[in-house]
Amino acid sequence: HPFRGLDGATRYALLRAAELDFGTDPDKLAFTEGQENRASFDLSFSSVPIVTVCTSNFSSMAVEERTGTEGSPELWAYLSSDAGVWRNRRFHRQFSQEHPYELLLGFENISGGYSCGNECAGQIPSKDLGNYCRKVILDREENGGTVLYAACRSGLWKGAEQEDKSFFWSLAYDPKVKTGPDAGVIDVLKSGCFFFVVTAEGLFRSQDLISWNAAFKPGEALGPVTAVASFPGNPSRLVMAVGSGLYSPGEGGLFLSDDQGLTWKEAVKLDPHREL
Repeated sequence: HPFRGLDGATRYALLRAAELDFGTDPDKLAFTEGQENRASFDLSFSSVPIVTVCTSNFSSMAVEERTGTEGSPELWAYLSSDAGVWRNRRFHRQFSQEHPYELLLGFENISGGYSCGNECAGQIPSKDLGNYCRKVILDREENGGTVLYAACRSGLWKGAEQEDKSFFWSLAYDPKVKTGPDAGVIDVLKSGCFFFVVTAEGLFRSQDLISWNAAFKPGEALGPVTAVASFPGNPSRLVMAVGSGLYSPGEGGLFLSDDQGLTWKEAVKLDPHREL
């Protein structure tokens, strides 16, 4: 996961199994000589009794560098999982040039949803696996506050950071399909001024998180939309993956758009008899 530091330089974070690594060279990050920091999750949940539920099944990660209370840089990691959205409590600067950051062994659930009944004000509900979240992305409010968007089985959720560092969650997109393997929101992207969500019905886009329009519906001949991404440095150019032999056999492939999802053209055709 690439992220931009306070100094403007691009850095990289790697999440694998039960470890989180940081470094400046993505090609060497999985090896000892390429790491600036490595931390293990093995003891994090048992050593810090923050909540009564936990997970080790992380599905995506977003990282930001921000200014700490004492003016020093801090790294914050946000992770989606089958039990909501989690945050590493903080990374802080050490007095060491070789290992400038230290990961505190303590992850906390910031999406809530447990022990609050069917309606969870400001939280992502866990009822019917609603807090099974596949993707989390970062954004910024105009006032500089951190905003998270989580693609979950219960929908797309917007999490706004509060003064006490907690997050208040509100439903930004309510999908029609909420059962089955493709339930809820499968993927989320913000590219330029537009938000995109992938659901069992197709790809939808919005500028205000209120009005959503279909950007692509695969129809009967194609398999489902499974992912969407934008090209670095060009928010107008998008790539979309269509087709899955795992759940919904059908044709598909990779589709490109050069106008922020208004029109699409097939770039790679999927052979329905082979896996993509």
